[in-house]
Amino acid sequence: MQENRYSNKTVEAYISMLELFLKYYDKKEPSQITESDISDFFHDYVFANSYSASYQSQMVSAIKMFFGLNGTGSVNISNLGRPRTGRSLPKVFSKEEVVRILNTPHNLKHKLMLWMIYSCGLRRSEVTNIRLRDLDRDRGILSVIEAKGMVDRIVPVPAKVWLKIDEYVSSYRPVIYLFEGQSGGKYSSESVYRVFKDALRKAGIDKDVGVHSLRHSYATHLHENGLDIKYIQELLGHKDTRTTEIYTHVSRRNLVTVRSPIEDLDLK
Repeated sequence: MQENRYSNKTVEAYISMLELFLKYYDKKEPSQITESDISDFFHDYVFANSYSASYQSQMVSAIKMFFGLNGTGSVNISNLGRPRTGRSLPKVFSKEEVVRILNTPHNLKHKLMLWMIYSCGLRRSEVTNIRLRDLDRDRGILSVIEAKGMVDRIVPVPAKVWLKIDEYVSSYRPVIYLFEGQSGGKYSSESVYRVFKDALRKAGIDKDVGVHSLRHSYATHLHENGLDIKYIQELLGHKDTRTTEIYTHVSRRNLVTVRSPIEDLDLK
């Protein structure tokens, strides 16, 4: 880095950021990290913790430099774009669209995956990390485990989802993880993405969205149902209330009570 004339301050910042990034995937070798993993890291950690656009941009630079210098993994650094300044509104589905998406998969494993993401507000990495021991049938809850192995939060699992879990476990007989690949071990994040995109296509929904939109929709629909924003924050595992408050901007809860001034005009 010093050969490229980076300042000492930049070198220190890049090292700190790369340590954070690699620690997030400490169970993976750098050569196993994919572009999808990098995307998850930004959604699940950087964006979720409301880091500034300048921090995000510097993090992208650090990751690009790391993979560019090492030439490791299936990462094409040219695909790593800069974050947009400002905060864009999350893309959400209507409840009718969610029904179409969740009803589309015929494969029980694929169906349950999408059900879990929406019904529990999970990130893509969180649904693949679910272990059987994280599910408490008696209490009706799921313990969501963070990257360091600590409990990040506890979320309720709806009764109809438990029935689907029971059906799935009885049929698939998972050993450690709820969702396991054909050769054992947890299901890959990339496979979840493909399952979601396939369901989207078959449901006839033409939107440029990712798996995260199901989590966004969960939060938005909870707000529309009248749940307090503080509780939604806890369910999503947001550290900062401001991150959660963005859902108030896409919720129809207040919009349906707004009366347009055109209603008062005598138009023909």
